[in-house]
Amino acid sequence: MTLYDDTLSLLQELIRNACVNDLTPDSGHEVRNADSLEKFFAGEDVQIERFESHPGRVSIVVTVPGDPDKEPLTLMGHTDVVPVDEPKWTKPPFEALIEDGKLYGRGSVDMLFITATMAAVTREVARTGNTGGTLAFVGMADEEARGGLGVRFMSENHPDAFSWKNCLSETGGSHLPGAVGFNVGEKGAGQRRLHVHGDAGHGSTPYGKDFAIVKIGEVARRIAAAEPPTASNEIWEGFVRTFKFDPQTEQELIDGTGDYSKFGNLAAYAHAFSHTTIAETVLRAGGAINVLPSHAYLEMDVRPFPGQTQEDLDDFLRSALGDMADEVEIEHLITEDATQSSTDTE
Repeated sequence: MTLYDDTLSLLQELIRNACVNDLTPDSGHEVRNADSLEKFFAGEDVQIERFESHPGRVSIVVTVPGDPDKEPLTLMGHTDVVPVDEPKWTKPPFEALIEDGKLYGRGSVDMLFITATMAAVTREVARTGNTGGTLAFVGMADEEARGGLGVRFMSENHPDAFSWKNCLSETGGSHLPGAVGFNVGEKGAGQRRLHVHGDAGHGSTPYGKDFAIVKIGEVARRIAAAEPPTASNEIWEGFVRTFKFDPQTEQELIDGTGDYSKFGNLAAYAHAFSHTTIAETVLRAGGAINVLPSHAYLEMDVRPFPGQTQEDLDDFLRSALGDMADEVEIEHLITEDATQSSTDTE
């Protein structure tokens, strides 16, 4: 077996383990991928430790000892994946099917292919001899729910399990034409839940009622219509110039007035790269078809641009809501609590 074959085989097994994190503590079941990774390293000259933050939520650390006088390196991959809307898939999401030279499966991109590659490289170093500093591979649980039961648990309870000094993890972004990209910052997390209230009542007598559902629909429309300002910095300008557009197109894109479709397949990435993004993802109201709900809420996955504060986000939302702002309660879904809630999300 070649290194490539070993990596591919491991990747397929990780996909088939279906460690789906639905953002609740009892989901994920990363123990399955931890078991696969431990089996992958069995018999090698490595140190293996397992850490369970919650039943079934297991992270694994594999260490290849090295020269203590040289810089350590940690390769960190997460082992959970997000839920699947199976009817929308054209291929089975957890069979790791290979067809026409492509591998299909939930997590094949985010990020099990990197996790499997990191594990395979770490094992190869163990087999051929580590001439550098200590090398650690970490298969981390719970990344998809902001890491309360993964990275945060490890940092607070087992901070010495591996070196945090030189840590390589998930990729971001995409290929650029004729350029090598470096990650110079991380977008933050600003998840919000917007609450509205209306009149309760029976569905048979709706006349004159203040409908919470109609109200939350208008909230969603106003937020969707609002456009955060374009980033204005040399990083964004350099990104645009990499594409070598004509001068007018280049300047319009730098200014945020251009057509993002000019980026082709990278249009969505380019927009996210240059803006705080707001994705409306969850809507809840009512329970019975013949009862008017008095409460409705909208959840949003908000990724603020580096430098923006949580207060900046709230100010933007209130501005977008306009004359409805006083009718909407803005709840932050980011807490200082290290434990994961049912609404925790990267």
